[in-house]
Amino acid sequence: MNLLWFVVHLLGILIKLRSRIIQTHVELEIGSDEQSEIAEQSIIDQSSSELTDSNILPTFPTPPIPRYSIAKDRPFRQIRPPQKYGEADLVAYALSVAEDIDSTNEPAIYSEAIICSNSYRWMIAMQKEMESLNKNNT
Repeated sequence: MNLLWFVVHLLGILIKLRSRIIQTHVELEIGSDEQSEIAEQSIIDQSSSELTDSNILPTFPTPPIPRYSIAKDRPFRQIRPPQKYGEADLVAYALSVAEDIDSTNEPAIYSEAIICSNSYRWMIAMQKEMESLNKNNT
Protein backbone atom coordinates (compact mmCIF):
# COMPACT_ATOMS: atom_id res chain seq x y z
CA MET A 1 0.00 0.00 0.00
CA ASN A 2 2.75 2.48 0.92
CA LEU A 3 4.76 1.60 -2.17
CA LEU A 4 1.74 2.07 -4.43
CA TRP A 5 0.99 5.45 -2.86
CA PHE A 6 4.63 6.52 -3.31
CA VAL A 7 4.64 5.54 -7.02
CA VAL A 8 1.36 7.39 -7.67
CA HIS A 9 2.64 10.44 -5.80
CA LEU A 10 5.93 10.39 -7.73
CA LEU A 11 4.05 10.02 -11.03
CA GLY A 12 1.89 13.08 -10.15
CA ILE A 13 4.99 15.14 -9.40
CA LEU A 14 6.59 14.16 -12.71
CA ILE A 15 3.43 15.06 -14.66
CA LYS A 16 3.24 18.47 -12.95
CA LEU A 17 6.92 19.07 -13.59
CA ARG A 18 6.60 18.16 -17.28
CA SER A 19 3.60 20.47 -17.76
CA ARG A 20 5.50 23.32 -16.06
CA ILE A 21 8.54 22.77 -18.27
CA ILE A 22 6.42 22.78 -21.43
CA GLN A 23 4.44 25.84 -20.32
CA THR A 24 7.60 27.69 -19.31
CA HIS A 25 9.32 26.71 -22.54
CA VAL A 26 6.41 28.07 -24.62
CA GLU A 27 6.31 31.33 -22.62
CA LEU A 28 10.04 31.83 -22.84
CA GLU A 29 10.27 31.10 -26.58
CA ILE A 30 8.38 34.30 -27.16
CA GLY A 31 11.14 36.19 -25.31
CA SER A 32 14.86 36.12 -26.07
CA ASP A 33 16.82 32.90 -26.53
CA GLU A 34 19.26 33.69 -23.71
CA GLN A 35 16.49 33.99 -21.15
CA SER A 36 14.90 30.73 -22.26
CA GLU A 37 18.18 28.86 -21.91
CA ILE A 38 18.72 30.24 -18.43
CA ALA A 39 15.14 29.44 -17.38
CA GLU A 40 15.30 25.88 -18.75
CA GLN A 41 18.59 25.27 -16.98
CA SER A 42 17.17 26.49 -13.67
CA ILE A 43 14.06 24.30 -14.09
CA ILE A 44 16.18 21.23 -14.83
CA ASP A 45 18.40 21.95 -11.83
CA GLN A 46 15.37 22.26 -9.58
CA SER A 47 13.57 19.20 -10.91
CA SER A 48 15.66 16.89 -8.77
CA SER A 49 14.78 18.81 -5.62
CA GLU A 50 11.05 18.79 -6.51
CA LEU A 51 11.03 15.03 -6.59
CA THR A 52 11.63 15.02 -2.85
CA ASP A 53 9.50 18.03 -1.94
CA SER A 54 6.49 18.90 -4.11
CA ASN A 55 5.85 22.27 -2.38
CA ILE A 56 8.88 24.00 -3.95
CA LEU A 57 8.10 25.92 -7.14
CA PRO A 58 10.74 26.63 -9.78
CA THR A 59 12.27 30.07 -9.60
CA PHE A 60 13.23 32.11 -12.62
CA PRO A 61 16.21 34.43 -12.74
CA THR A 62 15.27 38.01 -12.00
CA PRO A 63 16.75 40.94 -13.89
CA PRO A 64 19.33 42.93 -11.95
CA ILE A 65 17.81 45.68 -9.84
CA PRO A 66 19.30 49.13 -10.52
CA ARG A 67 21.16 50.66 -7.58
CA TYR A 68 19.08 53.22 -5.72
CA SER A 69 20.68 56.41 -4.47
CA ILE A 70 19.03 58.18 -1.56
CA ALA A 71 21.00 61.37 -2.22
CA LYS A 72 19.18 61.93 -5.53
CA ASP A 73 15.72 62.07 -3.94
CA ARG A 74 16.70 63.99 -0.82
CA PRO A 75 15.73 67.69 -0.93
CA PHE A 76 18.56 70.17 -0.67
CA ARG A 77 19.30 71.47 2.82
CA GLN A 78 18.21 75.04 3.47
CA ILE A 79 21.29 77.03 4.50
CA ARG A 80 20.72 79.48 7.36
CA PRO A 81 23.17 81.59 9.35
CA PRO A 82 23.81 80.40 12.90
CA GLN A 83 21.53 81.81 15.61
CA LYS A 84 24.45 83.26 17.52
CA TYR A 85 24.86 85.78 14.68
CA GLY A 86 21.18 86.75 14.73
CA GLU A 87 21.86 90.17 16.27
CA ALA A 88 24.73 90.95 13.90
CA ASP A 89 22.37 92.90 11.64
CA LEU A 90 21.20 95.05 14.56
CA VAL A 91 24.77 95.80 15.59
CA ALA A 92 25.71 96.70 12.02
CA TYR A 93 22.69 99.03 11.81
CA ALA A 94 23.57 100.70 15.11
CA LEU A 95 27.15 101.25 13.96
CA SER A 96 26.02 102.76 10.67
CA VAL A 97 23.66 105.14 12.50
CA ALA A 98 26.48 106.14 14.85
CA GLU A 99 28.70 106.91 11.86
CA ASP A 100 25.96 109.08 10.37
CA ILE A 101 25.66 111.02 13.61
CA ASP A 102 29.41 111.54 13.82
CA SER A 103 29.54 112.65 10.21
CA THR A 104 27.30 115.67 10.94
CA ASN A 105 30.33 117.32 12.58
CA GLU A 106 28.82 118.63 15.78
CA PRO A 107 30.90 121.32 17.39
CA ALA A 108 33.09 120.04 20.21
CA ILE A 109 33.75 123.40 21.93
CA TYR A 110 31.92 126.70 22.53
CA SER A 111 33.89 128.70 19.94
CA GLU A 112 32.98 126.18 17.20
CA ALA A 113 29.31 126.35 18.17
CA ILE A 114 29.25 130.18 17.86
CA ILE A 115 31.00 130.18 14.47
CA CYS A 116 28.80 127.51 12.75
CA SER A 117 25.72 128.32 10.65
CA ASN A 118 23.32 126.96 13.30
CA SER A 119 24.77 129.07 16.12
CA TYR A 120 21.39 130.44 17.27
CA ARG A 121 20.13 126.85 17.85
CA TRP A 122 23.23 126.02 19.86
CA MET A 123 22.74 129.16 21.97
CA ILE A 124 19.10 128.19 22.70
CA ALA A 125 20.13 124.59 23.56
CA MET A 126 22.88 125.85 25.92
CA GLN A 127 20.47 128.24 27.68
CA LYS A 128 17.92 125.42 28.22
CA GLU A 129 20.64 123.18 29.61
CA MET A 130 21.83 125.92 32.02
CA GLU A 131 18.24 126.57 33.20
CA SER A 132 17.76 122.84 33.80
CA LEU A 133 20.97 122.67 35.84
CA ASN A 134 19.92 125.68 37.96
CA LYS A 135 16.42 124.28 38.46
CA ASN A 136 17.76 120.93 39.70
CA ASN A 137 20.40 122.62 41.87
CA THR A 138 23.19 120.66 40.32
